[in-house]
Amino acid sequence: MNAAQLDDQEKAPAALLAGLVTDSGWKIAERVKRLDGQTGSAFSVGYFAVGDEGQIAFLKALDFSSALKDENPVAALDLAVQAYKYEEEMVMLCSNRKMTRIVRALESGYIRVDSTTLGRVPYLLFEPAEGDVRKAIASFNVVTLEWSLSLLHEVAVGLQQLHQENIAHQDLKPSNVLTFPERALFKLTDLGCSSQRGRNCPRDHKRVAGGWSVAPPELTYGEVSEDWLVRRVAADLYALGSLAVFLVTGASMNAIVRHHLPEGKDAISWRGTFREVLPFVRQAYEDAFEFISPSFEIGPIAQELFRIVRELCEPDPLLRGYRARAATYQQYSIQRYVSRLANLRAQARYAARTILRA
Repeated sequence: MNAAQLDDQEKAPAALLAGLVTDSGWKIAERVKRLDGQTGSAFSVGYFAVGDEGQIAFLKALDFSSALKDENPVAALDLAVQAYKYEEEMVMLCSNRKMTRIVRALESGYIRVDSTTLGRVPYLLFEPAEGDVRKAIASFNVVTLEWSLSLLHEVAVGLQQLHQENIAHQDLKPSNVLTFPERALFKLTDLGCSSQRGRNCPRDHKRVAGGWSVAPPELTYGEVSEDWLVRRVAADLYALGSLAVFLVTGASMNAIVRHHLPEGKDAISWRGTFREVLPFVRQAYEDAFEFISPSFEIGPIAQELFRIVRELCEPDPLLRGYRARAATYQQYSIQRYVSRLANLRAQARYAARTILRA
């Protein structure tokens, strides 16, 4: 979000909720502050909210004011409303399906700020969290392998819960993984970019539905498969692999690969097809894997994680995931990675406790 957007957002009704009370009695407290360099949405403002018994929740207030600055404000506002209603439906569906690794929605509604057209602000209220992965890492001296594997396993479970309902997250990145105090719990949040199979979702018209920083190469280069599994679920697998790379190296897979691409072969400069540029992209990935491999050479557990990363971050979506398959859905099934990550987490936990007893 640039300085002009920030200035406009500060004047929007959604930025004026502190001190107000929702119909169900939640008092809206201070705004949620972002870490330096942390990205956020230009269409929402985050708050803490306090319940009758002092419990804390997270409130996401939707800001539609930017739509009025569009060349076609009526159409832009309609799209913004559709996006809000879609996200509201998705978070409520996940709550009703008792998806334990998706942040739970407590309620949704509207709160009146003033009498203007946009003065009735829609909001979503979510269960409280300690913060996101970036905030957690910023508080650590060292990111342990056990913690990283616990996070990756629970994120994989979250993706599995979504995929079982034919929903792809599409924007899996560190800021969309929240941490909770009990049992070092992790949950996925922000379903605004998600895609549900068989329906026209608000961002399905975009080749990259979520953030480009975690998008797989086929989408950034413009190859958009007609097969929903290849187009959307394979993208979730790639983002999971990129998250693993971030936890170990501090950088996303895309950021590392970008430094190894020849001039003119990046997604912005390239004017040909993805299949034409794929040999150059594949070599860049091989160079990137070689570059990061020393970070995974601290023992057999990390080395197995590296093998998982190579499968998940395979640049060709037709080869991504589990290759020895009978059908496409088996290739992109995340169950195999849920099991492998659970096993690695158990090994890492046992190794850490053995060291402590020594």
